[in-house]
Amino acid sequence: MTNVLDLPPLRSDLFTTEPFALLGTQCESGHASFPSRDFCPVCYSTDVQPIELPRSGTVETFTTVHQAPPGVTVPYHLAFVRLPGPVVLLSRLQLATGVEPKIGDEVHVVPSLMRVDDVDQLTFAFELKEHA
Repeated sequence: MTNVLDLPPLRSDLFTTEPFALLGTQCESGHASFPSRDFCPVCYSTDVQPIELPRSGTVETFTTVHQAPPGVTVPYHLAFVRLPGPVVLLSRLQLATGVEPKIGDEVHVVPSLMRVDDVDQLTFAFELKEHA
């Protein structure tokens, strides 16, 4: 079986694999954004630098998807995840069967497989943080 990290990325500018982390940009005023951009969407500065985003965040809200294009398994969950700082992003939640997300759940980013045009590709999702 192929290691998911060996798959071609859905997009080459979304994450790194060593370590697995999301990539964004930050302007000189400290505004961060995801995905990476050529300018700051808050102050419009073009002086932006690439950054590695925090790997953990909190579920702000979510929905359960029951209808999807052919080949996509349903149901699945989409959530707005707030990372520490100003970034809130929309992502798929990767949960064990029977587990339902809750607003306020702590999650962390993980590599994930996505099938696009019958080709497996590497992307990302968030899963619940384990509580010790």
